[in-house]
Amino acid sequence: MAARADRPPIPFDWGAVPELYRPREVFNSSAGEWGKVRADAATEHPAEAPVALLPEKTAQTDTGAAASVFHNFAGNRAKPDLYLCFDRAEQAPDSLPPNVSRIFLPLDTPDTALQALGARAPVAVMLPRGMFGCEAAIAQRLAQLQALGIRDAGCGTLNAVAAARAAGCRIHGMPGLNVFNAAALESLRDFGVADAVLSVELTLRQAAAIRQAIPCGVMVYGRVPLMLTRCCPIRNGTDCAHCGRSRSLIDRKSIEFPVRCVGSGAGRCSEVLNSVPLCLLDRLREVPPVSHHVLRFTVENVVEIEEILDDYRAGRRPNGGITRGLSEKGVF
Repeated sequence: MAARADRPPIPFDWGAVPELYRPREVFNSSAGEWGKVRADAATEHPAEAPVALLPEKTAQTDTGAAASVFHNFAGNRAKPDLYLCFDRAEQAPDSLPPNVSRIFLPLDTPDTALQALGARAPVAVMLPRGMFGCEAAIAQRLAQLQALGIRDAGCGTLNAVAAARAAGCRIHGMPGLNVFNAAALESLRDFGVADAVLSVELTLRQAAAIRQAIPCGVMVYGRVPLMLTRCCPIRNGTDCAHCGRSRSLIDRKSIEFPVRCVGSGAGRCSEVLNSVPLCLLDRLREVPPVSHHVLRFTVENVVEIEEILDDYRAGRRPNGGITRGLSEKGVF
């Protein structure tokens, strides 16, 4: 099996691959058979790239597919960029990690706050996941922001992607798109998406196997939304004027689930968050190579955020309850 003409031979160093992702066997294209992989082994052809995430001894004949994990390991930088997502501008600490490449804030953040943070790091706006008759207002707001020099938009739904594309924004796919495979990434690329965050429902092994048609990211910290609803569950006990846009639901086990009011006007929705944040900060070495890590801050205050950023830099587990999400067991 010869390497494709558009994929020239590139030396592949197995020693650079985390042991977690090293396959037990690899298909040798020149010999036409499976063989054991040594830790110090090297190959000269993409067709002999890692296929550990395929079923054991499953024949792999497509050069591009066989090179998928090779692409992920060899094509990405060693130190990922950092995307920070804040619910409010005042959550941003005075000191930011040096690898912060973009800060995301809600679309309705005041211009002064966007400009103030924009002086410290590139800023993007996060489009709401719920759009109910407010598309014209969103388009108008995006046009206003472009006049301020803000042309990047985070999109968690396909209608948000369409709105950002119509406005001429640079589109960043967020976890709400639930990117689960290479076909989804290829479709997003065709839609004009510049990069995308992989689904939080993927295991780390599954994430490592995806061929990245566009730069990909992994969410390594943040509360995962459990529900998006137009009918606010908090309004049974209070009204919007006294809510403060952030309350909690308490279940029969006395576990609190934060409820956030997101969006504005006709597009206002309530988002129910998980009781504890997803956290991989102390397991970053197990996260497959990607272009960026995402930290999403919702109910945290500035002091807590500073501590979490310190934990990220140190590769340390933060204080308090956390979940590993589906990074190990997955959904199937």
